[in-house]
Amino acid sequence: MELPQIKNTGFVQVVDNPFAQGHKILLVTGVAAEDTERAASDFVFRYWRHAKEAITSRVGVQSDEYTSVKDKKQLSKANNGDFYEIVTLNEIKPGQKIKIVVYCFSEPPTPASEKQVWVMSEIGRTLIGTTNKAGELFHTFEMPGTFEISVDDNSQSKKTVIVK
Repeated sequence: MELPQIKNTGFVQVVDNPFAQGHKILLVTGVAAEDTERAASDFVFRYWRHAKEAITSRVGVQSDEYTSVKDKKQLSKANNGDFYEIVTLNEIKPGQKIKIVVYCFSEPPTPASEKQVWVMSEIGRTLIGTTNKAGELFHTFEMPGTFEISVDDNSQSKKTVIVK
């Protein structure tokens, strides 16, 4: 995709997801870093229902949930490149089949194939499967509860799912 070279302008556009055929992603970009930040802020303030909560990560909230892409890449290098982003629903119903997608934080991000996906619950840790070439795994949670999904033995890569 070619961007117009207009200074002080950022862009927000829906494009095809290069990692998941048939899916779309929201691309926020600009000619310079400041332009991208302006576009992101504009998007947040115009379209996000709770903009005041969404912007808190820019003024000091520090948590794994709000770790920047730059910080994740630095963590990735520190962990020998083993930092993963886990994408799935946050809340599901018992018996609902969900897709779990795992991305490797490399340059550029790529699907994490052949990675073991684990679930931690009150009972313990259970291997639920291995990702395919597209970094995908399908799973059905049968019981209600709060579960933590992780990849391989990487403590940096976690996603919490609530089944209710």
